[in-house]
Amino acid sequence: MNCHWKNVCFGLRLLFLSLALLLGGVAIRAQEASVTPPPADSKPAPDADFIAAADEVLGQMSQITGLKLVTPLKKSLRSREEIRAYVIKQMNEEKNAAERYADQRSAEAFGLLPKGFDLDSFMVNVLTEQVEGLYDPKAREFYIADWSPLADQRMVMAHELTHALEDQHFKIEDWLKAARPNEDAELARDAVLEGSAMAAMVDYLMLGTGRSQLPLGEPIECAAGERETR
Repeated sequence: MNCHWKNVCFGLRLLFLSLALLLGGVAIRAQEASVTPPPADSKPAPDADFIAAADEVLGQMSQITGLKLVTPLKKSLRSREEIRAYVIKQMNEEKNAAERYADQRSAEAFGLLPKGFDLDSFMVNVLTEQVEGLYDPKAREFYIADWSPLADQRMVMAHELTHALEDQHFKIEDWLKAARPNEDAELARDAVLEGSAMAAMVDYLMLGTGRSQLPLGEPIECAAGERETR
């Protein structure tokens, strides 16, 4: 691997790591979901309907993941302003302004961001607009965006409630922090949590089809023709 490619790889890893750690508390621990904004005449369902839907999805995710609900999960609807305040608070707790500035300048130096780009404001605005629901492991509470139609919420609920179940069994915040100060290890653990929630969400979407993700323990063929177990 030549020096130029090493620099490119390092720069990409730096940007992805910065964004992953910046969004760790917001994206897993507050996962965003890119969705088309609802029509102007679309109205959210009553609060009770949101809570009932979350309870239903939680039960389904418990069955899909095999993780039982250990204690009742607190759930609440939050306004756009409350979600924005949470995003900002999470960003400041993950890294202070000086650390985020250093990450941004490093990304600029590698040509991964245009100079003068306001990454903080960009991420706050994007997450505030895109968030449909999030699980906060510190409060151990599931937040539901009150401005979004219920029909758009269930897929996000499946993802976030997987994190809630994992947290009750494995304490995901402590597990992530245990990797520090090894940023590669922390990013790897972040990827494990995101991957598991994504796989569970896909299984949720496949409910009723009789199909599922590749089960753990199913043998697969290796490149050399040997069999190994996932």
